[in-house]
Amino acid sequence: CGNANDASGNGNNGTVSGATLTADRFGAVNSAYSFDGVNDFIEIVYDASLNNSSGTVSSWIKSNGIQTNSQKLIYGQGQGRPTICINSNDNHKARLQWHQQQNGNPNGWAMVTSSSDVDNSNWVNIVGVYDTQNLYIYINGVLESTYLSNLSQWNCSKYNYHVGAFNATSTSCGGSLGISQAFK
Repeated sequence: CGNANDASGNGNNGTVSGATLTADRFGAVNSAYSFDGVNDFIEIVYDASLNNSSGTVSSWIKSNGIQTNSQKLIYGQGQGRPTICINSNDNHKARLQWHQQQNGNPNGWAMVTSSSDVDNSNWVNIVGVYDTQNLYIYINGVLESTYLSNLSQWNCSKYNYHVGAFNATSTSCGGSLGISQAFK
């Protein structure tokens, strides 16, 4: 059955707020979470074990549509570490973004955007890979875009991670989300 527990053994379990269990991409009941598009999210309290300069973030999503002029978080801190989201201004493409710094100050976002529409009511696997040099985004196992740069990360250790919404007060991603994982 589905839960918001950290399967890595690091204890970075999520706290579910409003999201409800639903069927996953295989039809297994209570194995994914459904987000209402209004105020549902899962929060993971910041821990140093999540502070990686390289890694992979993978999510299976089934979106039920997002509003015009909006960006919906799938996984991330909202400020800082790699964030995967869907952006309606990019024709419902997936985006992996990283908040950069210059001389210790926030200095915009490095981002890579998929070429595929992921807001299509089908289960889609979105994978973001990052290191201190590059960002890559894969959709259903196919590399769709690469951002090559020298990334410097903003110190964002005070921020919790979220699944389904940028924070407790932002509008959530509407649809179902199965397996959202971050790997070192």
